[in-house]
Amino acid sequence: MGDQPRVFQGCRGPHVFTAWIDHGTRPQSATYSYLVVPGIAADTLATYARRSSIKILRNASSLQAVWHDRLRTAGLAFYEPGAVDIRRGLTVAIDATCLVLLKDSPEKLLISVSNPRNEQAAVQLDVGRSLAGDGVKVLDGPSRPRITFELPGGMKAGKSLTRSYAPR
Repeated sequence: MGDQPRVFQGCRGPHVFTAWIDHGTRPQSATYSYLVVPGIAADTLATYARRSSIKILRNASSLQAVWHDRLRTAGLAFYEPGAVDIRRGLTVAIDATCLVLLKDSPEKLLISVSNPRNEQAAVQLDVGRSLAGDGVKVLDGPSRPRITFELPGGMKAGKSLTRSYAPR
């Protein structure tokens, strides 16, 4: 796709649109990334993309992870157990498929976890930083806490569970 962002627009009725990325014919070992930016004019998109404070941490079949520096927020889609370095002093490892939204501030670390399969699950999340709060178990020293998230099933399946942790 080159260095220039490509804009795809279409309209089907007053409140619905269609967007697509042309992958070409039979792409092999190819990757792509995109950013959804509602309400931005097409002529300002290239400038926005160059100045974006969003960093792609990983874009693989096992994990998609981004970090928004200005908002100090990470979005993580784990398709299998794994780990990611978010930024210096902050890593996350999980033992099951899940979605994680993490908001970092000097006062607290806010962690939301959900199960994209919309079923009951227990997810163990290890954070590479000393934390204090409900459900924190310490593994191999204070800088390796483990938190278990019991994700709901039934009518609440897929609902995010959010917890707040203080730095230790």
